[in-house]
Amino acid sequence: MPRKPRTATGQSAAQRCCHHWVIGPAEGATSKGVCRLCGKEKEFSNDMQAALEGGSQEQDRRRPVRMIKHRVRGGPLCRKCGEPMILETWFGVAVRLFWFCPTCNIRRHPFDV
Repeated sequence: MPRKPRTATGQSAAQRCCHHWVIGPAEGATSKGVCRLCGKEKEFSNDMQAALEGGSQEQDRRRPVRMIKHRVRGGPLCRKCGEPMILETWFGVAVRLFWFCPTCNIRRHPFDV
């Protein structure tokens, strides 16, 4: 059985990797992801609502997520209640934008409005 290379601290390369995940297409409830650097495999949930609510048990504590809400003049109206939506900007590994209706508690992607 091949042994994994070890560092001076005794950690294998996969344990100290800062993973760069390549996630397959969303076909079903989960998608398979493979790290480009170490080859580790992991299942990722395709449920966007769970991801937005922090449903993941494993969180990357090195990269905090910060959210800013903006009221935008002339922004879109909620399809369900007709109220003006708020622009949410999420900062973390990447910057993501969502339109949010505080009345209906619905988030929409900017291209889906």
